Amino acid sequence: MIRVWRGGTLVAEFGSEDFQKYRNDLQKTHKSLESIKSALCKTKAVFNWAGPGINGQGYLTRLPRYGDAFRPPSPTALQRAREEAGIRVFTAEQLKRLLNNATGKLKAMIDTGNPRLKWLGERLRAATCELFEHWGDYRDDGIVR
Repeated sequence: MIRVWRGGTLVAEFGSEDFQKYRNDLQKTHKSLESIKSALCKTKAVFNWAGPGINGQGYLTRLPRYGDAFRPPSPTALQRAREEAGIRVFTAEQLKRLLNNATGKLKAMIDTGNPRLKWLGERLRAATCELFEHWGDYRDDGIVR
């Protein structure tokens, strides 16, 4: 933001053309629509935090007018971009390199297709769900040991 707005600009003077300039810069520096959407949301969060209102800090008397150009990409555009990018699949060589260089926790997250490991993961998930279910009973009803 500072690179585009040069740091000396008063926020109270921001208008839609300033946000258009920032959006154009985002489109040059970000690769995907998802990252542009994320950057727009983070920028608005900064202004909402500094602005007036219940959750604001009161540094700004009013929120700036973002203008139409500062709207996030539409869900249709995001879906179209995902479809055009296609599915990302690892090659066998890439998976071997990942498994050889991974630490214990990361190795556990990589699905190797081993049916025994799948069974173990399902059992652990079921046990975890049961644990949380009983925790809810304990919390709500005050069950004691």
